Amino acid sequence: EDNVWKGWSKCLDHALFPLPILLHHLAEVFFREALVLLLFHNKECNKVRKPFPMHKDLCREHKVEEVY
Repeated sequence: EDNVWKGWSKCLDHALFPLPILLHHLAEVFFREALVLLLFHNKECNKVRKPFPMHKDLCREHKVEEVY
């Protein structure tokens, strides 16, 4: 029984290992994007383009919304 549990826990550790890294990465990206949106949303939209592809898409959507 012990060996079975060890096998399972090893399996579980292996499956869950990338999760914290992934969550941390997503949180980092999210906060960075949110900060950029907050600081630069309208005036600086075109200047911030290169390092933040998601920001560019959001800006494009925002401009489309403004037109209609």
